[in-house]
Amino acid sequence: MKSAAKIMYTIGKIFSIIEICMTVIGIIFGILVAIYAKEIAARADVSRTSEEIYRIGIAFMVAMIISFLIVTVVLCIASYARRSIDNGRVDALPHIIMIVIGIFGDIFYLLGGVFGIISENDETGKGAPQN
Repeated sequence: MKSAAKIMYTIGKIFSIIEICMTVIGIIFGILVAIYAKEIAARADVSRTSEEIYRIGIAFMVAMIISFLIVTVVLCIASYARRSIDNGRVDALPHIIMIVIGIFGDIFYLLGGVFGIISENDETGKGAPQN
């Protein structure tokens, strides 16, 4: 179960890194929309004013910054959870946190947390009964 948990955490981390890259692109897009709001309003056939387009760009940029911060924290927690699998002590808390994060986001973190809890319990002898 250790290797399954490590694989799930690794796949989840890859998706988190992709998400970080996409949020950076989103931040840049929001900045560009805010900067060029007058040109967008003048050239495009939209019913919005340049002030509204400017506010949309700023709001998008702020949302992407918040998303970037959340994904960065989740990536740090996932790295800690992956390292806790082989640390030699029973530490279920990072896996529980990853299960909660997985419920709201990434299925790989959910599976990694479940497999991590199972591997932690197997180390302490609380797993399947031995005959």
